[in-house]
Amino acid sequence: MNWEAISTVAEIVGALSVVITLIYLSIQTRLSRIAAEETSEHAAQQGFNAQQNMYSEWRRTVLSNSELADVLVKANTDEELTEREQVLFSTYFQELFYTSVTSYRSVLHRTTGYTEEADVSHLLSIMEPNPRSVHEWRKVEHVVEELGPQFVVAANKAIERLNLETTKS
Repeated sequence: MNWEAISTVAEIVGALSVVITLIYLSIQTRLSRIAAEETSEHAAQQGFNAQQNMYSEWRRTVLSNSELADVLVKANTDEELTEREQVLFSTYFQELFYTSVTSYRSVLHRTTGYTEEADVSHLLSIMEPNPRSVHEWRKVEHVVEELGPQFVVAANKAIERLNLETTKS
């Protein structure tokens, strides 16, 4: 065999190895992309589940505490609350506000499939039948604002739009 033939065979082998390497890398890149997409989808689902659990836990508070349920009924019928009942009412709604802003922030960081509007709508769906809750909101909105200023702006716009401000404390 002469050197020219050996050189030609070596060039062919080199070109084949480059092609095989490129095919291998494209397959690996594709598999990595698919794995990253699946991980992202799983993380979003986990975030969504965590938000659902936060709101479920908040609702279970009423289901497991008949005294709190009575206070909410009393507040909704505009009856006067005792100091103890007012503390229960305030704490209940403050917990909702903090849960809502936490959920809203996770949406802004794109860790869930929720939307910002969904969190504000959820909050307002609970505040609307509880007019006194707006007063509770006003008492803590400055604290909530430190956690999520965009949430406070969105919630305040929605409160104004629904005209919930006409409440007594």
